Amino acid sequence: MHPLHTPSTCTPSVPVSPPCTPSVPYVPHAPCSPHPIHTGCMSVSTWCIHMSPPPTLGALMSPHAPRPLTPSTPGVPGSPCPSVPMCPAPVSPCSKPVYTVLVVLLLASVTFPSGLGQFMASRLTMKEHLISLFDNRTWGLLAANASGVAKPEGLWQEWDHPSATIYGTLAFFLLMKFWMLILATTLPLPAGYFMPIFIYGAAIGRLIGEVVALLFPQGLHSDGPPRPILPAGYALAGAAAFAGSVTHAVSTALLVCEATGHLGHLLPTVLAVLVANAISQKNQPSFYDASIIVKKLPYLPPIRSRHIASYRVAVEEFMERQVVALAKGDGFQEVLVALDASADTEYPVVESTGSPTLVGTVSRSQLVTFLQSHEHPQAPQGEKLATVGTLRDDCTIEPVMLQFSPWTSLHQAYHLFQLLKLQRVFVTRSGELVGAVSRAE
Repeated sequence: MHPLHTPSTCTPSVPVSPPCTPSVPYVPHAPCSPHPIHTGCMSVSTWCIHMSPPPTLGALMSPHAPRPLTPSTPGVPGSPCPSVPMCPAPVSPCSKPVYTVLVVLLLASVTFPSGLGQFMASRLTMKEHLISLFDNRTWGLLAANASGVAKPEGLWQEWDHPSATIYGTLAFFLLMKFWMLILATTLPLPAGYFMPIFIYGAAIGRLIGEVVALLFPQGLHSDGPPRPILPAGYALAGAAAFAGSVTHAVSTALLVCEATGHLGHLLPTVLAVLVANAISQKNQPSFYDASIIVKKLPYLPPIRSRHIASYRVAVEEFMERQVVALAKGDGFQEVLVALDASADTEYPVVESTGSPTLVGTVSRSQLVTFLQSHEHPQAPQGEKLATVGTLRDDCTIEPVMLQFSPWTSLHQAYHLFQLLKLQRVFVTRSGELVGAVSRAE
């Protein structure tokens, strides 16, 4: 391969010289640069294709056609058009630590106990946050009945600020933690997100429980004596439901019951988790799946119901039936015709012309190399190139790792293309090649 045409994802941006018209005669053994289809940069070509279309493969391999010379010489007929690929500048390795330090400083400043942190119970650890939010007592009653001299002891006092009510501190905590949690997930560092999400859900449930206790101070009346409002039960259900909806897990209901011992709230907690999961799974992926998708990591798509319409569409209904294939015993002329008929990056190889059993694939670059190393049937006599040869002897036939049957559903094919980042898959019936499916179909 020519040094100026190494594969890359660059886009050449340096202007090229005027289009050159190859005019040198056929040169035996001249090293040929690859065909434009093989270059990584789409606009980099061994021919001047910026002003005129490239020659066909048949004309390129003709014994009387001009062939480009290497190394490249700007302005010399027959030489490749000069172009210098320019890649985007790499991201500085110092950007991630700087961003991390800035985010940590911002979060630490916001939660500083002597500043805004005093309205968010920032002096408490995560364990103390949970203990206080799962407190069986009603904070609204404790704050209303407490005198300025003596207040009931407990961690709940961290939520009772002289300048705000219990409801105000809980609401401010939820408001600030909402964007702080989102900002923390962008840090390029491994961190635990379950406990902050769990505490956030407990705070939501606690605020709702305190508001309900304020609205119904005597409790809820039904058959029998009135039932008092326990904000701790709301906090349990809120923690389990919110954590379950974010992670798409139902085990959070069992987790809160085992961690706190409040088995009396098991039924409403399980119901809250199921409802939250049903809503979240219908509208968005889980937190961990979303992180994988954003980072473009290998991702297993969700398995949908088999009642959707895409399961009733089979591959044979939309596959490409006219597939250019090669046999293991094909020689120069058959390979030349196949390359000229199709611009595929790989070609299926069958057992023989009369037996279309798929045995593997061969890449286009190998086929071009095969053509360049063998004598053209109309080439002048005296060239010391191989006169005979077949794909079986001179090319590496790669095995086919994945095949579709004609009855594979559109839904299954789509998810395999999405999961494995496929570009083209061949379709076989009883091992015989019958078609192909590409990402376009």
